[in-house]
Amino acid sequence: MAGYAYAQQQHQQQQPAQKGKKRKKGAAAATTDPAPAPLSMSYKARKRRTLKAQKKEEKEKEKEKEKEKEEEKGKEKESEEGLARLTLEG
Repeated sequence: MAGYAYAQQQHQQQQPAQKGKKRKKGAAAATTDPAPAPLSMSYKARKRRTLKAQKKEEKEKEKEKEKEKEEEKGKEKESEEGLARLTLEG
């Protein structure tokens, strides 16, 4: 009986190797990065695909920076308006 328990314990510790990545479904699939270009594609096609993805990432970063700048400008205007009100009241 002890041998059976030992074998069962060893079996639980070993994880079977995954043969391939499991696909995510729904919203999780949309948030993941695009799959890398397969080696069966030509060199130029892989390069074009990676450059396209890099450009897309750069555009997203620029959009985020612009949003941050707009938020800062909005905060500055609010603070200036607040100072103006204080000076008028005081």
